Amino acid sequence: MAAAACVMRRVLVDHARSRNSQKRGGAWKRITMLGLSQEDGAEEEIAEHLGVSRNTVVRELSLPRAWLRRELTRGE
Repeated sequence: MAAAACVMRRVLVDHARSRNSQKRGGAWKRITMLGLSQEDGAEEEIAEHLGVSRNTVVRELSLPRAWLRRELTRGE
């Protein structure tokens, strides 16, 4: 009985999560920064997707890149 209750709870929780995620932009696609470089044309794709210029993307990404570089090299 306890095992059946646990399984039923998981099913109901998963159903509620999937329903709620659709309310909160569940169809959005995540864009990761893995493999992004200024030479591979990714800035153009990002700019087109966001509807801004390439220079805006370069400017907006410079601070996060600097922060990430500092954090990754902090332990060395």
